[in-house]
Amino acid sequence: MPVIKIHLQREELAAITRRAAELGITEEALAYGSLSYSMSRIKEQFYRTRIVQAVGGQGRDLPLWSDSAPSIAAYEGMSGDASEPGPKGGPLPNRPAG
Repeated sequence: MPVIKIHLQREELAAITRRAAELGITEEALAYGSLSYSMSRIKEQFYRTRIVQAVGGQGRDLPLWSDSAPSIAAYEGMSGDASEPGPKGGPLPNRPAG
């Protein structure tokens, strides 16, 4: 079976691990589900633009969904190794079963 490797910062992996656990799935399953979701919407210009923006920003700063952003921590005089989730890295809201 072919394999695609994704290189992540530890803050990105921590957020992915947490989200996968919340959903009761593996990190690989979350990555596949996310890719499948994106691919099913790739013909819509909004999603094409967002994907290109995300790829273009990779490596410059961490995404908002990751656990911390070292570039922000650096100018605030804090260490870049935050143990708390970032502003959008918190747990998923509980949704009523329906």
